[in-house]
Amino acid sequence: MSIESMILVLSDLHFGRDLHLPPELPPLRVTRLAKWLRRESEVERFFERNCRGHSFACVTVLPRYLKSLLREARTEGFQEDTFDFCVLLGDQATVPDAEAYRFLREYLTSKHYGGYGDVQCAGLGLSTDKILAIPGNHDKLLRTNGDVKQLV
Repeated sequence: MSIESMILVLSDLHFGRDLHLPPELPPLRVTRLAKWLRRESEVERFFERNCRGHSFACVTVLPRYLKSLLREARTEGFQEDTFDFCVLLGDQATVPDAEAYRFLREYLTSKHYGGYGDVQCAGLGLSTDKILAIPGNHDKLLRTNGDVKQLV
């Protein structure tokens, strides 16, 4: 039995602003209660501590891992050199800002990602018309409007 199509599902990528740049929190608007209790700095520390970005190791290893999956699928009769479709499930970015989504988009769609500085890595080389991004709670984090029009 041969493999006729392959769908790639990636979940919780939590991209930051670049390969080695951590997510950058926007200025926090804490509640009146937190201000009244004088807990503003605790709230800020909570977000800084718990909103970490992607793992550099995972980002650099993922393209090689996916290529090995495609090679293995070819031994089972799969004829293509890429996936038929890619679904991104929730939390594409750790903190939703333009730089995180730029990094994500370039990483997903380029065969080679050359970010800021000297650090580079392979990209996934996916076609934008074959990507479906479903936002998660981090993609809407700290937004007053919950709409996310376009992620990638």
